[in-house]
Amino acid sequence: NPWLFIKSKEFYEGRQGQQFFVLGLDPKDEGALERRMKVRSKHAEGVEKLRDQGDCWFVGPLFDESREVMNGSALFMDFSSRQELDEWLENE
Repeated sequence: NPWLFIKSKEFYEGRQGQQFFVLGLDPKDEGALERRMKVRSKHAEGVEKLRDQGDCWFVGPLFDESREVMNGSALFMDFSSRQELDEWLENE
């Protein structure tokens, strides 16, 4: 699974950041899935960059009741401060 980024214990040792669990839920309007798919590759590239820096430890999609339609994301992140997280969220 390309969305699971758990690395070795040594990779995370010595990090001084704060860990945040980010739950992003998509809107439920008719065009929500289309908008999600439009930005998905840019979103994935950004998450992969954060993974390579050690700032994204885990990410995965959320699904609706049918388990066929994505409707959000769950991320476990590491940032140096809440302000840094808020800046990332503002641009995400």
